[in-house]
Amino acid sequence: MNPADISVAIIAGTKKCLEYRIAQGKSCFDLALAAVQPLGFAEIIVVSDHVKASPFYRTVNSGATAYHSTMNGIRAARTDYVLIVSADLPHITKANILQLLGQVEQLPSMDAYLTFADTVECEAFGHYTKHALVLNGQRVKSGSVFVVRRAAMEQIAPTIERVLTNRKKVLPVVLALVDLGTLFQFGLALLTHRPFPFERAAAAISRKIGIKVGGINCQAGLAMDDDHEEDPV
Repeated sequence: MNPADISVAIIAGTKKCLEYRIAQGKSCFDLALAAVQPLGFAEIIVVSDHVKASPFYRTVNSGATAYHSTMNGIRAARTDYVLIVSADLPHITKANILQLLGQVEQLPSMDAYLTFADTVECEAFGHYTKHALVLNGQRVKSGSVFVVRRAAMEQIAPTIERVLTNRKKVLPVVLALVDLGTLFQFGLALLTHRPFPFERAAAAISRKIGIKVGGINCQAGLAMDDDHEEDPV
C-alpha cells in the first residue's frame, strides 16, 4: 500500500499529548508527527482543538469522546484508506510505521488492519500491562495505530463506539468483536496453553462486525501508550 494513497489522522484530543515532554523537549504529538511526516502520505490530518495550524497538516475539531474524535479524523480524509495514529505513544518511530505498512502490503485487501504487539517487547522498554490477550502463543496488547477503509468505518460506527468507550476493559471489547463461540474457543486455548492464531481471531471479527479485518503483529512502539504503563505483576 503506497503512502501516497493513504491519509493520516493523528488523534491529539488532549492537552497532555502536547504538553508531556518525552525527550529533547518533544511531546508525544511531536513524535507522532515526526514518524509520519517524512513518508509521503497523501495528507496529514490532526484531530485536536489545541494544535495550531501548520502548512504540514490540516486540523479538524476533536469530538466529545475518543470515538467521535476518531470518526472526525476518518470523515475528514480525502482518500479511501486512513492511517489512524494516537498521539500518546512515547516510543513511536518512523521505522514502526514503515514496518506496519510493510505488513499491510503482504496481506490481502481488507477494510481494517488491527494491530497487536508482543508484551515481552513492551516490557523491554519498562512498559507493563495487565490488558493482554494470548494470540499465536504470545501475550499481546492492542496497538494504538491502525489502517482502515473510510466507508467501512461508517458502516460499523456503533461497534467502533463500543470498542473505544471500553478500550481499557478487555472483556467488553472482545464481546463487541467476536461471537460467544469464538470467545469460548479462545478461553479454552488459554486454559490449555494452546496458540490461538491471529488469522482465526481476524476471521471471527470479520464475521461478527461484517467487514474484512486483518491482524498485524506490530512493533512495540505502536502499542505502548502513556496511559497503560503499570507495575509488573
